[in-house]
Amino acid sequence: YFKRDQIYLITLKARGEQNIKHSYEEINWFIKSTVLLFEINGESSKIINLENIKEQLSDKISICSSFKASPNSNFMSDKIQLLEVELVQLDELLDMLSQTQFKLLKLCLIYLSNGSKRSDMIGVNVFLEAFQLFNDQISIIKTNEQICYLLEIRSLLQNLKNVNKLLESTTSILYSFFEEKRMAYPRLFFLGDNDLCKIVNQPV
Repeated sequence: YFKRDQIYLITLKARGEQNIKHSYEEINWFIKSTVLLFEINGESSKIINLENIKEQLSDKISICSSFKASPNSNFMSDKIQLLEVELVQLDELLDMLSQTQFKLLKLCLIYLSNGSKRSDMIGVNVFLEAFQLFNDQISIIKTNEQICYLLEIRSLLQNLKNVNKLLESTTSILYSFFEEKRMAYPRLFFLGDNDLCKIVNQPV
């Protein structure tokens, strides 16, 4: 009976290791796969909604965490740890890409009215600096749409953080301008920011 129990335990361990190895390879394939990061609209392109990809990444991170709790994962613990680090970094990058695009598109409605630059708008220079820096990053990303390629682009995360700072600065300048107008014309207090944006966006 003792020998039979030993064989049973060895078999269980082997199956556990095989399952972990299979899951590891599946996750590794996922981050090295090619995904559609952009949608084309005429001559321009923009990052698509990344929520689906981020959900998958979150699932993969959870699986990696469960690996570490398994006694059968010791044989490849170093690889699992590196994979988890990559997944977390990718999640942060995709989150930053999504946030940056959302802020940028919102400000584009104000500063790029009808496809033309509103050079008379307050804060436009800061916005255009952010707009150019973001487009530079997109041009680099578009050369390779494998998810893991994002990790190979030097300074990508820092540049996106810089874009975010510029956009936040632009937003702060813009809304300070809105408040100034509201103080001068109290009736504007009855308008929301979006409605006030439309008024500001009208040609003088």
